[in-house]
Amino acid sequence: MKEIISKIDKKEMILILILIIFAIIISFQLFFNPFSKTYEGMDTYVFAYIGESMHDGQIPYKDIFDHKGPFLYFINYLGTFFETTIGIWIIEVVFLIISTIFIYKISKLIVKSKKVSLIISIFIMFTMGSYTLSGNYVEEFALPFILISLYLYIDLYLNKDNLLQITSKKSLIIGICCGFILMLRINMAVVWLVYSVFIFFDLLKKDRKALLKYITYFIIGNLIVIIPSCVYLLINDAFGDFIHQYIIFNFIYSAENTSSIENSFLYFATISPVLIFCLILFFIKSENKKLKYINFIFFIMTFIIVILPGNEFAHYGIILLPAYIYPLCNMCDFLIKRKIYFIVIVLFMSIIFCSDIFYTIFKIIYINTYTYQNGAKEIIEYINTEKDENDNLIVLGNYCNFYIETNLEPCSKYAYQIPIVYIDKQIIVDTINDIKNKNPKFIIKDRYNLDENMEKNFKFIDNSNKYKKVIDDDYVLYERIN
Repeated sequence: MKEIISKIDKKEMILILILIIFAIIISFQLFFNPFSKTYEGMDTYVFAYIGESMHDGQIPYKDIFDHKGPFLYFINYLGTFFETTIGIWIIEVVFLIISTIFIYKISKLIVKSKKVSLIISIFIMFTMGSYTLSGNYVEEFALPFILISLYLYIDLYLNKDNLLQITSKKSLIIGICCGFILMLRINMAVVWLVYSVFIFFDLLKKDRKALLKYITYFIIGNLIVIIPSCVYLLINDAFGDFIHQYIIFNFIYSAENTSSIENSFLYFATISPVLIFCLILFFIKSENKKLKYINFIFFIMTFIIVILPGNEFAHYGIILLPAYIYPLCNMCDFLIKRKIYFIVIVLFMSIIFCSDIFYTIFKIIYINTYTYQNGAKEIIEYINTEKDENDNLIVLGNYCNFYIETNLEPCSKYAYQIPIVYIDKQIIVDTINDIKNKNPKFIIKDRYNLDENMEKNFKFIDNSNKYKKVIDDDYVLYERIN
């Protein structure tokens, strides 16, 4: 018996090792990988810069404006204990490995076949290529917590008795995972909302003590994450700024967004064929109808959350990956029970995911071999040659990589202005005042992101006798005349 168990464990470990190697390969499409030759990326560098600033003693929200959750900045802060970008990439690799393994574990719960679960996991992770433009995204770090909770929820509903025997440990883990998501971005908490509603009504009828246990430990789990974050902000006198930027500003940002939901719908419906295919797969018969309905609602609500802002930002779609697992597993389970050969399943999945596979491979090659000439590299080299220890910098637009690569601090709380200025016009006034009062050594205009009106606001720099234009490309560098 021990020999059999040992053989099973060894086979499992080989599959896990394959998944780990695959996750590492996938990670080479991320901008911060050690072979990357790109200087592109917006949010990617904003979060990395905030992590570096924390390492230098600054406090998010109070000293640097941004409107994501504090857990994202703590992750980037941890990355700074290595070389910043490489350190963050290592953390990204860990998160990708955890995500890949839990996709496999969820698949194995439903399909019961290790080989098929392995294939499902690999193919689902290939869609990261379609949804991940550069990396270091909120959605990327949210993925393991969504998947861990989804694994525990599906396990509860695969067997009727499991739900009645829900343990405090499972409830606590689910709550902790939810707490991390609330400290990343609140609107990604779909899986907890959907499953908790079903658990509430199911246990309300069957076992109120089990329901009370779930609610109690779920709340405790959330508080385990939220309280330390709030304490950190209170101690550093940043809690008020946190409430304003993470809660109020984000609420206004969502309410005032005039982007087209229709365009966003079409964008995400076509960026990867997997989404429409998975939607169709819900029509396949399932033995566990309740689990099918719950996951259908989870799928639809996740898609609504992705398109609701009306933006065509591919990385929003990363949180769709967990919603793809059930329909794909149900399809494979359906085929296996009808004695369809494993190779046929693999070929069928290859056709579904072919565009994602090719795009991911293309991205890995492109990011690690091609350097786009946009003036960024030349500007960084020039500043690093000409700067003094106490110099500072301001980037007008959104490209915080300049702060990281030059190791210069911005002269303003607003290290970037786009798109936040469209929500709060005072930001542009404060930035201009900071430039005029602090006279930064270097000013960089980001022509990628500055529209005509924003260019007019900064016209005074061209007309000033304090600055000279040094480099004029996609990015424009001005240097103060001493």
